[in-house]
Amino acid sequence: DHFDVARGERGRSNGLLPGMRPADGACYTPAARAAFAEGKRLELARYERRCAGAAGLEELPIGHPYVFQNDTEFIAGYLELFFRCPHGFAAMNPALFGGFAAVFGYDPRAGWEADFPFYLNENRRYYASGVQPPRAGITVPPTV
Repeated sequence: DHFDVARGERGRSNGLLPGMRPADGACYTPAARAAFAEGKRLELARYERRCAGAAGLEELPIGHPYVFQNDTEFIAGYLELFFRCPHGFAAMNPALFGGFAAVFGYDPRAGWEADFPFYLNENRRYYASGVQPPRAGITVPPTV
């Protein structure tokens, strides 16, 4: 799932950003974890509907299918969307966007007058194509 540089070996992600685990101590932000879990659950449900053959362009997952293959790609993909497409991301999944904003203590929408539309457009284009996406390999963390 990721390469652990400190150990020099492949590791397994727990699917959470730093600050979303009680073990993170003073950095732990329970509200960020709860919002992140709620939003990730919604994205997974949207994706699974696509895998089951749902058609139409309503309730699409925001991310491309590759971000649903493992928890590390999910965080990486949505982190990029958080900073490059904050307006669209916040509109389509306020909970997940709010989880990122809470853990960082920052809302990037103030710095972006408009989103960089390429990623959202490409992802919509993929889902509109009717191609069957691969099964998801992500987990949804408990809210603790």
